[in-house]
Amino acid sequence: MKKVVLLCALILLFISSGQSQVPSNTLGLNPPSLRWEQINTDKVQVIFPENMDESAQRVANIVHYLWGTQPGSIGELRQKVSILLHNQTVIPNGFVTVGPFRSEFYLTPPQSNVSTDWLDYLTIHEYRHVQQFTNATRGISKLTKQVLGSWAWGGVVSLALPRWYLEGDAVGMETALTNSGRGRSPLFDMEYRSLIQAGKSYSYEKAAAGSYRDFVPDWYKLGYYLTTYAREKYGPDLWKQVVADAGRYKGLFFPFSRSLKKHTGLSTKALYQETLSALRQNTLPANDSPIPENTNTVVNETNPVFLPDGKMAFYQSALHRLPTILERSDSDDKGQKLSMAGVQAEHPRSTLSAGGNYLCWAELAFDPRWTNKNFSVIRLYDRSTGTKKKLTQQSKYFSPALNPEGTAVLAVEIDEAIQSKLVILNTKDGSIQGLVPNPARYFYTYPQWMPDGKTLIAVARKEHLMGLVKIDPATGSTTPLTPFLPYQLFHPVASGNYIFFSAAYTGIQNIFAVPADGGQLYQVTHSNTGAFQPACSPDGKKLAYTIFSAEGYYINTQELVPESWIPYNPEREAFYIKTFETLAKQESGSILSNIPHESFEI
Repeated sequence: MKKVVLLCALILLFISSGQSQVPSNTLGLNPPSLRWEQINTDKVQVIFPENMDESAQRVANIVHYLWGTQPGSIGELRQKVSILLHNQTVIPNGFVTVGPFRSEFYLTPPQSNVSTDWLDYLTIHEYRHVQQFTNATRGISKLTKQVLGSWAWGGVVSLALPRWYLEGDAVGMETALTNSGRGRSPLFDMEYRSLIQAGKSYSYEKAAAGSYRDFVPDWYKLGYYLTTYAREKYGPDLWKQVVADAGRYKGLFFPFSRSLKKHTGLSTKALYQETLSALRQNTLPANDSPIPENTNTVVNETNPVFLPDGKMAFYQSALHRLPTILERSDSDDKGQKLSMAGVQAEHPRSTLSAGGNYLCWAELAFDPRWTNKNFSVIRLYDRSTGTKKKLTQQSKYFSPALNPEGTAVLAVEIDEAIQSKLVILNTKDGSIQGLVPNPARYFYTYPQWMPDGKTLIAVARKEHLMGLVKIDPATGSTTPLTPFLPYQLFHPVASGNYIFFSAAYTGIQNIFAVPADGGQLYQVTHSNTGAFQPACSPDGKKLAYTIFSAEGYYINTQELVPESWIPYNPEREAFYIKTFETLAKQESGSILSNIPHESFEI
């Protein structure tokens, strides 16, 4: 009886933890002008704004496919779920929660997306959470749901399953069932790699809880490595057994850890230590410049851009403050503050651009009434006057780039149908000067001007592949500059006869160069951690770029000597990181080409 009373007290105390992925007040905060439609089958209900038919059909087809073919590693139980699609927000996200049991997708993709379509891997990831909740509904968890309802059920399941398991297992599925989920991305992999290179070893408690002083990777990375390592060593059925035991609350207290110990002989802490040991064996030593030491908290210096007078502007940010734009010369180590930048959706992987006397960037703006409606607006800073203005209002513009003269801004616009297009804006008043046609229906990210101020370049994604293209702004016709491959590309910048960009070709993100008309690829940097955001000095002799480290991002520079660059052939390289290989084989590989195209009734 004492155990029952204590369990009920815990349920009441932690009942809100069933909402661990999202605040509980998100329903009903959409503009009433939206007209909603639905697909309602025996397996899923997809609720979506009108004119989002294509996205809704895709989600329904993926769920139907996963219902019938992918229950093995999580369990045999299935449960219908409602999925709401949101197209009014610019913040990419998704969650599964209870009260009522549902999932919500925020459809605007990140600029730093992997090559897999955002909607595809978001659906796979979030539906794995549906499967986790469903297959944990056994024993005490099932009884709680029947007697006390969904909120209590969510609290009990969330107490039984640690957050790192929920997110890590879901990342594992998006990695195994596509060709470029986050587990295959060096951007995802570099955080634990950097800690190992720096000789930092945190306790399990700190790794799971995080820190306001030191850099600690989030639940997604921790959980991905723990769940994947355990599956590789103990087989694909391990987590199915642990989830079932935890849902039943076998042993009552710490059911997840008890079950893990029963099936592997390892406590949760011991599994963490074994996983770290395995990661250490596969991590190259650091080979970059010395990391700046920060004594108080993690500080990031990112997005270097050279100004016409040879100075450099960049962001500086930390856990306790928003990005600040600084300016410094070679003789000035600390730099001078120019302006504060607002909240940015993807900082520190956002952009900062310079042209003429201006700097520009994108930041978030929020609707005063509707929680699920927000914007990405362009800010413009005039160095000659020291003033800042909002160039656009209630817009959805991303990765803005100034032309060399500072008279126009090129940006990605993502509309409510989640289609990507390039727009050219006037820096005087933000009016649209031109709309670049997109006949190939690429999803564009990180657009830039060529030095002539006329031709454009951008990262283009289509059919789960990424490449760099040159674009004629009048016709929208494109010329591929790199092969289209399932590797992430970021932040291209043109200088002289070359275009520099960050790419994941070697399993570690580095800076590459390609001739302005395409041709042989060259590897320019050789970081063992990750190199990003290239920028070239006005005289074309110096390259600045961002390096990731266990102390935060910092800026490094090197001389541009084309004779020292190494010719690169991506077709001869091994594909990405090794941790996902067993996982992919256990789940039979990518499902994307197998998804049916059934047309469900709307």
